[in-house]
Amino acid sequence: MSDNVELSIRNGSNSAENNSTPGKVEIFHDGNLESTFGVSGSSLSNNNLNYLPRTFYDSYHDFSTGYHFDETKPGDSQRFKTKGTVQAIFSNLASNDTVVSEQIFNNYYSYDDGSAEAAYGPTGAQARLAVRFDAYESDSLIGIMTNFVRSATDVSNQLFLLTVWADGNGKPGAVIYQDTVFSPRTPKYEYGLNNFHTYYFLDTVKVPVGTTFYIGWRQFDAARLDIGFDRNIDSKSKTFYSTTNEVTWNQSQIEGTSMIRPVFSTALDAQLGIQTLSKEKDDLFIFPNPSTGKFSIKHSLQNYLGVEIYSLQGQLLLETESDQFDLSDKPSGLYFVKQKGNSPLVYKIIKE
Repeated sequence: MSDNVELSIRNGSNSAENNSTPGKVEIFHDGNLESTFGVSGSSLSNNNLNYLPRTFYDSYHDFSTGYHFDETKPGDSQRFKTKGTVQAIFSNLASNDTVVSEQIFNNYYSYDDGSAEAAYGPTGAQARLAVRFDAYESDSLIGIMTNFVRSATDVSNQLFLLTVWADGNGKPGAVIYQDTVFSPRTPKYEYGLNNFHTYYFLDTVKVPVGTTFYIGWRQFDAARLDIGFDRNIDSKSKTFYSTTNEVTWNQSQIEGTSMIRPVFSTALDAQLGIQTLSKEKDDLFIFPNPSTGKFSIKHSLQNYLGVEIYSLQGQLLLETESDQFDLSDKPSGLYFVKQKGNSPLVYKIIKE
């Protein structure tokens, strides 16, 4: 599917070999051949007449117009095998003339290769980490996968809030999901190396996202949380951090990829009984939102007891049984509204 596929060949003999020997690349799905690309010997050798002895030859090829996998194939996981072969001069050594790799498509997007060579994260109280993802169509998320790694300092007791941002002109924009301060998370270390832990969103809500979105966290304390960092793939252009409560965002300058992945809803909806975020809270509606300070409440609750309004730090600012409340004297920003009583639902409002 790429227009820049790298093929590498090494002449393992002690003498030059003519470049007339062609090669081919085959793609299999579940063991069935789906497509074949023929590659000329001259293109593999970069137009050299001979493959020199004990020498590598790297070439790049455009396969983008010859094959496209079928996204409608059933199942939550698809496994493809790619096999590259150069016709062997010595048939009994055919294993030296073939390379095979597997590509597995699962229910998430990732930039990392699944292996952490280092640890990464911002430092500073209330620091944010956000990684940009681009999807080919709008979708919904149900959680975030992380690979927190053990380091010299155990930070498994540090608190953070899972967060999803919309796009804001190439940087994280408006918050479209964030854990409540009443339900913070802590880094989870999975058994073994390079294993991911999945954090599902609170109340198993499904969060709609556009074609560009950002996932990450807001941490409480200054300590670095040490997410696994893949040094083999450079995604620093998609990695952002803020130490100014999102007033400003900085792009990472460290080459590598934070091992954090979005989990899309798809077939998992039926397994988890997930509802969309908007439908989960239709029994109470706060408007206008955003507002310059004055908010109204519309609800269909039989036992409405009122609401409590909290700051981002969890400080109770106001409680009322009225269908209106006023935050005109409060700073601009994000606030939480919680129904009084035993309801677990918490609503986000923005005071401009």
